[in-house]
Amino acid sequence: MKGILIRKDLCIGCRACASACEHGIIQIEETKEFRKIIVSGSCPDECKNCKDVCPTEAIIGEKPTSPQEVLFRLTLCRRCGMPTAPEPMLNFISRRMNQPLFELDLCITCRQQLMWEAIRER
Repeated sequence: MKGILIRKDLCIGCRACASACEHGIIQIEETKEFRKIIVSGSCPDECKNCKDVCPTEAIIGEKPTSPQEVLFRLTLCRRCGMPTAPEPMLNFISRRMNQPLFELDLCITCRQQLMWEAIRER
């Protein structure tokens, strides 16, 4: 068994690791204000799913660890005030897609509503 260590200086809080974790070792807790990534336990030596999907290479699988938490404050949709994503995640997407940050600070619902409004106006 090997431990999982998330480098807090590289993690953007995207949830990819938790989605890829087949062993339930990486969990996500989310409230209106915060997203918490929780690592509790070790995984089989051959498993590296979380490491493979991490876009920032924030996961180190060599060191055994005790339970670990990485906490992110969620940004709020500028239109409706619902939580969207952690700011480091939005900054990462903005840089990768060469898209201004202000275009990313909408929740999915408001983004879809704006799209339909634009279609109706044409």
